[in-house]
This record gives sequence, structure tokens and C-alpha cells, in this order.
Amino acid sequence: MSETGKPRHIRDIAHIYLSRLQSSRSVAHDRLVVCGETRKTFPAFHTAALAASVALKGSAAPAPLDVTVFDVSGILPNVGYYFALPAQTYLARNHDRCAVRVTALMGVKLAYSWHRNDLRSTVASSPRFEIHHIPPYEDRKRFQHALTGIRRAPAGNTVFLFITQDGERLSDMREAVSSCMGETPVYTLGIGTGPPEFIANQVGTVTAWESSVADRIPTVCRDPLSTLARSYQSICEGLLYKIRENRREYGGSGIHRRSSRLNAVRSNNR
Repeated sequence: MSETGKPRHIRDIAHIYLSRLQSSRSVAHDRLVVCGETRKTFPAFHTAALAASVALKGSAAPAPLDVTVFDVSGILPNVGYYFALPAQTYLARNHDRCAVRVTALMGVKLAYSWHRNDLRSTVASSPRFEIHHIPPYEDRKRFQHALTGIRRAPAGNTVFLFITQDGERLSDMREAVSSCMGETPVYTLGIGTGPPEFIANQVGTVTAWESSVADRIPTVCRDPLSTLARSYQSICEGLLYKIRENRREYGGSGIHRRSSRLNAVRSNNR
């Protein structure tokens, strides 16, 4: 019997096994939904800083990380402004132009509307991290509309981040997210100067950020050793830990378990 084509060494066998294992393993697809309490919290400023922080960490990972920001908030300044994109890009209002993804600093991709496939889990060759910046909670109608769009496609590992000054609207916002998106985890980013215990599930607090609002380059890129940049880097690490924790809890993508809960929520809302 001919031995041609058969692996002749344990290393050959291991290589074949690992290659097959890697090809059958699902690629991580994480989704962070960011919402500001009001326009006055400048949610795009904080979203840009977090996106840049994720991209920086992703650039040091063994596998490349595809970071995409969908700024569907409809407010200005938006994330594109804080990534120094030209005005004709970050002020785009034509739907076709909004749907086009633009590559910005740190390789982060930006878009200003959702394509029909953007809220669905699709096959990818590298890990994906999506940030969806939706309208502020004060704009209840548009906020709810955005949540509904995300709920219709619950694929992927999704967590919610609420940027708040004092936490006054936190309870109502949590109830709105729960009624629409089931048990999607909700975390908070405090941007005020109140006591650290004033918000539950807080991933961090940013202070003395107002003087940097006019800067069109994320502080983690402009001055990565500054106190403000380190605050965002620390918050990013905390968020990534929570996201990985949620991914493990729901078996990777979180599709099956969360879908069943969301179906129950949809039935109750009919």
C-alpha cells in the first residue's frame, strides 16, 4: 500500500488538526451600542475615544481586529468630526453616501447609516468589533427607533453603554432597553464629578474632558500618555472584559439564547 500523501511526522498531523480546528471556529463578532443621555454629554467625543482605544489594542492582537463605527445618532458633532474627516464626509446626508464606509485614523471604518446586512451576523475572516452610536436618550422617538432596528437582528454579542452626567435618567433608560432588547447588559460611563457610587454597573468615570471637546483627534491618539487618554484606555479595558464575559456566557455569539428571550419580548409587546 502506497504511503504517498500521508503525514509522516506528528508535527504534520498536528498542523492538519489545528488548521481544521481554526477553520471551523467562529470568528468573534462583538457589538457595543453607545447612547448619550443628552446632546450635552457630547457622546460622539467619548465614542471616538473608545473606538480609537479599541483599535489601538486590536493592532497589538495576534489576529487583526476590524473596528467599525456606525454613527446613526443624527447629531453634530459626530464621530467623523472627531476622527478629523473632511466636512463633506462627516456632514453627509445622502443615504447612499452615508452607507459608504470610510477608513479613518487607526484604520477605524466609519459609516452614517445601516445597510441591511450591517445588523446581521455574516461570515468574516477576522474578529469584528462594531460600535453603534445611536441618538441620545432625550430624543425618545429616534432612540426607540434605533433600538428597534438593532432588536430585529440580535446576532452577535451585544452590550449597551449609557453616557450620563448624573444618572438621573438611568432607571428609565434601562427599562427602555430591557423592554426592547431583553437582557442585553447595560453599563454606564460617568462623565460628571459626582461620587463614584452614584451609578450602578459603571465601567469608569471621565473628568476634565470638556477642554478637549474642540480637538478633532481622539486624545488617545493625540497624547496617549495624558491622564485623559489613560482614563479612556482603562475604561476600554473594562468594557472589553465585560464584552468577553458576555460572549462566554452566551456561548460565543449569543444568538440562540438571546433570540429566544427577544422573541418572548416581542410577543409581550404585540
